[in-house]
Amino acid sequence: MDPAQSCAIANVQIPGIPSAKVVGRLWDKWRIIATPIAHEEFEGIRVTPNVYTTLDEIDTFAAAMETIAATGVE
Repeated sequence: MDPAQSCAIANVQIPGIPSAKVVGRLWDKWRIIATPIAHEEFEGIRVTPNVYTTLDEIDTFAAAMETIAATGVE
């Protein structure tokens, strides 16, 4: 139960940008691994930080998503 040894799973989406393209951009520009999820009820990218993920890496992911949301994937 140590907060320093926790992990998570999330599904996030940037409306208007296909999840597969977001995943491709995350990998190509930042080497961030994510998985596109397409379900009849929801779409997004699965991100799974774990005990080895640093706070800097979380910040990099958040900044990358903000950049993609603002500028797109082209």
